Amino acid sequence: MPENTFAQRRDAVILSVFRATGIRLAELTGIRYHPDDPDRSDVDLQRREIYIRGKSGKDRIVRIGHEAARRVDRYLRVRARHPQAYRSRLWLGAGGRGPLTRDGIYQMVRRRGDQAGVRVYPHRFRHHFSPTSLDRGGA
Repeated sequence: MPENTFAQRRDAVILSVFRATGIRLAELTGIRYHPDDPDRSDVDLQRREIYIRGKSGKDRIVRIGHEAARRVDRYLRVRARHPQAYRSRLWLGAGGRGPLTRDGIYQMVRRRGDQAGVRVYPHRFRHHFSPTSLDRGGA
C-alpha cells in the first residue's frame, strides 16, 4: 500500500504494529503519544518498544521490529502537522478529525482487508502472532 496520504500512512503503521505485536484492539487504541514529554508517551522508538495497558490492568511492554518502528516514525512526522496533534491518543483521524476509536480502527482494518481481497479483522492478528512468535523463540 503506497503511503502518500495521512490516512494511508496511519493505516499502514496500524497494520504493521498489529502484525508485529499481536496486541488487542483496545490496547492499540489506548496508546498515548506526547512528543514533548517522553515520560508520558507510550512509544519509545529508540528501544523499539510500546508500553501497553492491557486487559484487567496488566501493563506490559511490546517490542516492534525495525520495519514497524520505521513506519511509526514516518507516521509521527505527518502526525505532527495534524490539526489535532495536541491530543494524547496516538491514532488520529483523517481530515483533521480527532482520535480514532476502537470502532474506527476496526472498520479501517476491515476496509483495507477488503481492498486487498482478504477477510481480516483486528483479532486475526492475535491468531497469527502467537504461533509466529513461538516459531521465533518467543514465550
